[in-house]
Amino acid sequence: MPFAQKKLWMDACKQELDSLHAQHVYDLVDPPKGRRIIRNRWVFDVKSDGCKRAQLVAKGFTQVEGIDYSDIFSPVIRYETVRLMLAIAALQNWHMSSVDVKNCLPLWKA
Repeated sequence: MPFAQKKLWMDACKQELDSLHAQHVYDLVDPPKGRRIIRNRWVFDVKSDGCKRAQLVAKGFTQVEGIDYSDIFSPVIRYETVRLMLAIAALQNWHMSSVDVKNCLPLWKA
């Protein structure tokens, strides 16, 4: 793989890890004695505009609820955000065919 392509994919991976860390999705801890580690894998995608996207996913088929996890994280956009974007597009007479929303750090803490 050419160096330029490799750098783009590595940047996509770093962006995903930074986003997960900023949203406090995980804590790094030492594994408990006698317990197995849940494995993960990267899922790579090239968006329609050519941007590289990397997503880190757990191999969930090996997990047991209540033992391996208690919370589920699913990054989804809020309906208020969708309505706001559609309202702005309507006011500006913009044509929208699709919308890609990136995770970003919140401006405030709850």
